[in-house]
Amino acid sequence: MEKKLTRKEQALNTKKNIYEAAITLVQEKGFENVSIEDITTRANTAKGTFYLYFKSKQDLIYHTIDMYDEISFRSYEKVKDLPTFEQQLVQYLCYANEEILLIGEKILNALIGLNLTQERKFVIAEGRTVLEVLGKIVEKGLETGELSIEHSAEYYMEMIIIFMQGLDYYWCNAENGFDYVEATRREALVFAKGLTAVYGNME
Repeated sequence: MEKKLTRKEQALNTKKNIYEAAITLVQEKGFENVSIEDITTRANTAKGTFYLYFKSKQDLIYHTIDMYDEISFRSYEKVKDLPTFEQQLVQYLCYANEEILLIGEKILNALIGLNLTQERKFVIAEGRTVLEVLGKIVEKGLETGELSIEHSAEYYMEMIIIFMQGLDYYWCNAENGFDYVEATRREALVFAKGLTAVYGNME
């Protein structure tokens, strides 16, 4: 006999279905060309149900930030026991971007665009899981001497964030056929080796 879902589980499933319908449509048509009615029709749910979980179409974008943070946490859990900063950073980026690929570049493009219009830049807002994770990876580099203690953790984190955002921006604007995951593997390795070569223990 199939286990009956609790109300909370049913609500989480409904929200997940609406979100997944939205990202599929955005990937097919682009964010601006998707209506809330399109989303609820694809999700096979009532329009009023959409507003139980999301205030607006833009609110779906904010939810994507939460999804990215969940991806960041899962990815770090897979690499946290690796012995070097270089290994942790490269594998973390690869694992994370494999999952981000499934969400798609068009919703990421909408997220970047929305972020540009906001006074408070929520993509790198304080308290985000991705920042906590990058801090832990950088601390590994400081511990192993792969990164010099002459610079702060924030100094290195800023460079990593610039690298990540640059790769994401390129993906959003690349022609069809661009391999986001393969580019991550290739460029992340070059980036990490460059960081350790330039900023390795300078004593």
